[in-house]
Amino acid sequence: MVNRAVVWSAVGLVAGVVLSVVPGGSSVAAEGGDRYVALGDSFVSGPGIKPMRAGACERSENNFPSQIAAALGVEEFTDASCGGAKSTDLFAPQRDNPPQLEALSPDTTLITFGTLGGNDMGLVGLAASCVGPQDCSTDADGNQKALDGIETARVNLVEGISDAKVRSPLAEIFVVGYGTYLPAGGCGSLQALGITPVEADYIQSMIDLLSDMLESVAAQQGVEFVDMRETSNAAEHTACAAPEKQWIRTLQTFDDGATFHPSYCGHVAMAQQVERTIAAARGEDVQAFDDSCVSAGPPVEPEGPTVEERKAALKKALAATALKVRCTGAGKLKARVRGGGKLVARVEFRIGAHQVRVDRSAPYTLTKKAQRLARHSGKVKAEVRVRDAELRMQRVLKAKRPRCL
Repeated sequence: MVNRAVVWSAVGLVAGVVLSVVPGGSSVAAEGGDRYVALGDSFVSGPGIKPMRAGACERSENNFPSQIAAALGVEEFTDASCGGAKSTDLFAPQRDNPPQLEALSPDTTLITFGTLGGNDMGLVGLAASCVGPQDCSTDADGNQKALDGIETARVNLVEGISDAKVRSPLAEIFVVGYGTYLPAGGCGSLQALGITPVEADYIQSMIDLLSDMLESVAAQQGVEFVDMRETSNAAEHTACAAPEKQWIRTLQTFDDGATFHPSYCGHVAMAQQVERTIAAARGEDVQAFDDSCVSAGPPVEPEGPTVEERKAALKKALAATALKVRCTGAGKLKARVRGGGKLVARVEFRIGAHQVRVDRSAPYTLTKKAQRLARHSGKVKAEVRVRDAELRMQRVLKAKRPRCL
């Protein structure tokens, strides 16, 4: 096993350099031993995990099989997973994806089955039905449909694993289960979506039934099971965690993953759990789990200027203001205040103590007949006020009394 810190930083580079799209999946060629084929649904393919590969299956170059391939340094990697795949798609074409089992060959040495079965039971739709005022946990028809889907997946997976053993007699097979996506009793953020504590427990219980089925099929077929519910610190990375700690998304994905699907860090966690299970099955050292991956979250708003910085900006704006006064040939007095920019909120023109005009938007100008203003004694003044939210400052500009007054 290689140093994980190096692997996670290098996965994107490895995928970008050596991945190419081929019929039946995406293939990686590198130096190493295993010939690895990944089968599964969108929890495997990684929709929304950038960068994405071409094609309709929504495969990410950073999904957990790609990370496993990079970490193990496999000789050949084929990603046959596809978004929306049901267990029947092991045997039948799906969009531009051939039957997933056709990706296997006699020299395949490593196979991950799944996750699979979620689309048979309508997992994402089930979770979505709990958003809002209706109580999904009391939907008897929906519950039975999910149970029937789990049973259908059981039958097809037994057949699929049996078929894989024939196609690839040298391969180690690992069945991958689904994880703990919601904590017991849910949380406030789920309740804000209309998912009550009872509904949260119902959703996770159905996911657990699906994982239990996968575990029983693996045991029946004599192959290894990867229990994602045992992933280290999984309870701290559910849909109820802070966005940067989430391994599973809800309605908000933060451009990282898809609704009710794993985030990039969720794939990092899955890759580690699969690798640890592979190492244990091979009698190799099992590396410590690293949950330091940070998921994408809401954009961080830049910190605004301090109060002192805002005050300094107001002082600078005031210092930049200037009053210009002149008499025109038409017998008028013209006065104008310039400078200060958008921080200027108000200008009051006066002659002596007499207010002549108030402007609250630029341009700040005064134009009056001099004869009407001549009766007021004193200099021409302009009181300039600047404002930044609750902060205010002012300055009085003065000009000599012109001859026309």
